[in-house]
Amino acid sequence: MADAPPPLDADDDEVDAGAQERAVFLLDVRPELFETDEPGKGTRGEVAARLVLDFVRGRLLEKSKDLVALVACGDGRGGAAAATILPLGPPNAKGARLLQEAQSAGAFRTAGAFGAWLEKLGGARGVTASHRGQLKNGLERCAREFEDYKKAPNALDAVYVFSAASAPCDSDEAAVCETWARDSADVDREVQLYYFPKEPFDLDAFWRPRVLEASAAPGDAPGAW
Repeated sequence: MADAPPPLDADDDEVDAGAQERAVFLLDVRPELFETDEPGKGTRGEVAARLVLDFVRGRLLEKSKDLVALVACGDGRGGAAAATILPLGPPNAKGARLLQEAQSAGAFRTAGAFGAWLEKLGGARGVTASHRGQLKNGLERCAREFEDYKKAPNALDAVYVFSAASAPCDSDEAAVCETWARDSADVDREVQLYYFPKEPFDLDAFWRPRVLEASAAPGDAPGAW
């Protein structure tokens, strides 16, 4: 069984204190995301939402100059479109309140509840949908968030993916995702994965070769939290 990834801020001491992080979190919304690994901890979706909320709150308390966005690919109802829940920008109380209220209402507890919440949001500022597949839509939506916000000279871009699927796409979509990952290496965009290891999670089935290694700059280790 795969070991649980390290906490969100485990590598903060390795980041240049003067740099601005532009963090886009991506929820890979599939049935597995609404399963529970440990009784009393909530579903995987609730765990993911808490981590994003902690990130937003932490940056608010620090009055950090970091930026954050939250994107979901999949709508909990079988749809493959990706949507922006929190557009890239400075962490703010409104975004924290949105996530807290969603948590309290059980929006991340079941696929149906998540789909209803996303629909009620009337979402999301942008939607990306194509024949290429759910994960590719999500990765493209993340890229759009970066493109839509002017990058500071010292900014560091990172996509943090929450997924419970070892092999989230077929070979055609996997090839497109790998191309996206290689493009990320070209623009200094880091990609990290938070996986949920209740069942054996095979990183080599897709994520390590297709995304983590493909997106890594020469000499960098592929990232899983």
